[in-house]
Amino acid sequence: MGTSALIAIVQCALAPVLLVVALAVRHAGASRPLNGVDYARIAQPDRLHRWAGNRLLLLPLACAAGGVVSWRIPAAAWVCLGLACVACLWVAVWITLGAERFQRESTRAETSHPGVRRAALRCCGAIRQGRYGSPGRCASRGAAPQTPSCER
Repeated sequence: MGTSALIAIVQCALAPVLLVVALAVRHAGASRPLNGVDYARIAQPDRLHRWAGNRLLLLPLACAAGGVVSWRIPAAAWVCLGLACVACLWVAVWITLGAERFQRESTRAETSHPGVRRAALRCCGAIRQGRYGSPGRCASRGAAPQTPSCER
């Protein structure tokens, strides 16, 4: 048995495993199977899991297709394996970046403009220490005193 046949067998054997993982994520409900996601900021985790599971379904497809092509054309085995690895990385980045679409509005506003967030945190600290007379004065400096981080 040559190396290309072994690569083809491994890719074809990996496809059902990846299919089970994709379906488990898709039907995860309220559990927390995604590692790179801050669930404290996610408004609807079940929608996120359906969305991520659908993207993860591309991985078994890529592995199965790569395995079949590797079996039929042994010279393309390493290329197919490389493309399957690139597909895994691409889907992981896609899910990590796309998870921001499911954030709550308040956390999305806080994290989208880091300068405003820093100003709000400084202002909240100043209000707590009594350096500003009122929250209105803090807001006039460009920071919203009623951010969720200020309420802690």
